[in-house]
Amino acid sequence: MRSDERIGIFYDNLRAKLRDGLWFRMGHLRDASSWHQESPAAIALPDTQEIALRAAIEAGYYDPPRETTLDEIAADLDVPRSTLSYRLRQAESTLLHQYIEDTEATRWLE
Repeated sequence: MRSDERIGIFYDNLRAKLRDGLWFRMGHLRDASSWHQESPAAIALPDTQEIALRAAIEAGYYDPPRETTLDEIAADLDVPRSTLSYRLRQAESTLLHQYIEDTEATRWLE
């Protein structure tokens, strides 16, 4: 479904749910498809987690098929494998929880 179709449905649903005598006016509307994409940028990770995550992404750790191993990334960062694994899990947890919370908060738009 295109975003303009979603907007039309949203507008119709909102109008249908208003009690008698209430009305609304939409002044400005922008593309809502970028809301989810903007959310993660606002999430602040500790430097150590961000460095680990960026290194893993750049090395292809999250690409299918995986292009590297934790051992290789840990060696590049000069940290123990267990430390790298912990930092990645913490960063992933933070990002995923925020994504799910944002998705739940805006699910009614879909």
